[in-house]
Amino acid sequence: MNFYNFTNLKNTLINEAKKESYPLSFTFELTPYCNLNCKMCYIHLEKEENFKKLLTIKQWIELIDKAYENGMVFALLTGGEVMTYKGWEEIYKHLLDIGVYVRIKTNGLLLNEKNIDFFKKYTPYGINISVYGGSEDAYEAVTGFRVFSKVRENIELAKKANLPINIALTLSHHMLPYFKETIEYIYSTNLNCGMSPFPHQANENTGRNFNTYNVSLEEAISCIEQKLELEYKKNGDLLKKTANYKDGDIKKGLLCGAGICSCCIGWDGYMHACANYRGLGYNAVEIGVKKAWKMLSKTVSSYEIPGQCCKCELFKEKHCTFCPIEHGCKFGEKFKVNNEICSRRKKIYSKFNLEKNK
Repeated sequence: MNFYNFTNLKNTLINEAKKESYPLSFTFELTPYCNLNCKMCYIHLEKEENFKKLLTIKQWIELIDKAYENGMVFALLTGGEVMTYKGWEEIYKHLLDIGVYVRIKTNGLLLNEKNIDFFKKYTPYGINISVYGGSEDAYEAVTGFRVFSKVRENIELAKKANLPINIALTLSHHMLPYFKETIEYIYSTNLNCGMSPFPHQANENTGRNFNTYNVSLEEAISCIEQKLELEYKKNGDLLKKTANYKDGDIKKGLLCGAGICSCCIGWDGYMHACANYRGLGYNAVEIGVKKAWKMLSKTVSSYEIPGQCCKCELFKEKHCTFCPIEHGCKFGEKFKVNNEICSRRKKIYSKFNLEKNK
């Protein structure tokens, strides 16, 4: 099956799973530890007492088996840096053995020859590599470490091995001086790149201050323009619909599918709608995956999309899903619209929609 047929099949399964609140896709966040120290990271913890609370390999495999019994087809292994978790290979292989389509999210620093040989033998359906710059100076500014050359080398090794890799880019204040060189480097790899133009709020226990790494609307637009210019040269397309839902099905729940057909089990065993949408969660280790999912999906399915969104053309045209994280809503709270966020998104869409139709 080629990539496009697989993507169509996956989207069909997602749409069907949403109808029944069926847990099709799981993210397993094995650790909050990382070998980098990105200034905008929403999860990275450093205090050693946190590591004593990590789930064991046995606990992860038990959770995975229960997730599979309840309908899991797709899985993402992440962290922190997932490959710093001792035993990640065993967990990964177990997912493959039971027939799950597995993706890996990594910063690429440990994607060395040894691990590339491992992935050649046990191939995932995707490896998402987060890139933080196009030079040593950029990496030091964003991650605290001068490791660009090593990451670049590992990306080239993975390409030569024909591994299914793509690039993820999260914009932050610290990357802005280096954005042009970063995006030019990424497109020089000829790999697909997904960019988050606005970083997420860091979890409270990380001690990170959102205001120190957030970007302004003007800064985000400038970076999007630079990315789209390169992307347009590559494939001639600027705007794509971001939402994946059917017309008329826009009244309740999270339209991205979080808590409806997907979820995240964090490093502490708590099940959340997604890796970023925290707050109230359910301990899947103590009460079990099935019960945790039922409680989570029941809560999320009851959420009402704000009426303001349902009347919005941007929302109707599926260029916006109303992300409660972006709008500052905490888990369990009634959804509310942050008009500043709406204005920001509309300005971005208007600008680039006009560019497309020139």
